[in-house]
Amino acid sequence: RVAVLRDFLPAKLAARAIRAAEAHLVEAAAHTVGVGEARPAYSSRAYRTNRSCFLDAHDEGVVRAIRAAVRAAFPEVEGRELELQVVHYKPGEVFRLHSDVGVRRNDGTFGRSWSMFVYLRGPAGGGGGTVFPRLASSDVYDGATGAVHLDCCESVDGGGVSLKPGDGSALVWRNVDAHDRRDRRAFHAGAAVAEGQEKWGLNVWLPLSPAASRGRDEFREIWGMRNRHRRARQVSGDPGRDALGGRRSAR
Repeated sequence: RVAVLRDFLPAKLAARAIRAAEAHLVEAAAHTVGVGEARPAYSSRAYRTNRSCFLDAHDEGVVRAIRAAVRAAFPEVEGRELELQVVHYKPGEVFRLHSDVGVRRNDGTFGRSWSMFVYLRGPAGGGGGTVFPRLASSDVYDGATGAVHLDCCESVDGGGVSLKPGDGSALVWRNVDAHDRRDRRAFHAGAAVAEGQEKWGLNVWLPLSPAASRGRDEFREIWGMRNRHRRARQVSGDPGRDALGGRRSAR
């Protein structure tokens, strides 16, 4: 299932993430591993044609603010472990069907057992959705209310759904099944952006432990109840202070 977390990042923080990345975009690779190290990668322009940038070294304030927002929603995750990758799609650019799960770590777990994709600035026109060919509209729900059949979810010819929530909103899903095996239902693609449009997004991979990824109600796993959403918005909602590493307001 996929949770839609509406208004996860405020517009000012999303805009600053774009500014931090746009001068450093490079040809995106189909697979990368590791944080803070050289990232071995497979690259094929026929398979993935967009560009991307890891934020780690480019704007410490933005990285800190985004990590704080993610940790407020998922306190099980250590902020320093989070990979933050901005992606940019121009008209016609795509990322074909793939899994985010990556490779197993030394402890046997996947470093990307969960994925979050934030729409920093989505295309105003057609195209540019995140497509899950093995899911139905009933598999996509609002993270705060649990409602399904959302307006940001469209059926795709041949099966599956295409998701395109509003700017600042996030999609969250689990890449592994209850036995920590690659879950084929989580395979997804970045659809082509229409002519005259562009798409800016943010990948955040959540290295949740196996204990955190199973044995509990899935809704609570993904969103941790709606009060976590409130805390995330409080952390990231004042870009002049906490959200961008400035002076903290009085508590």
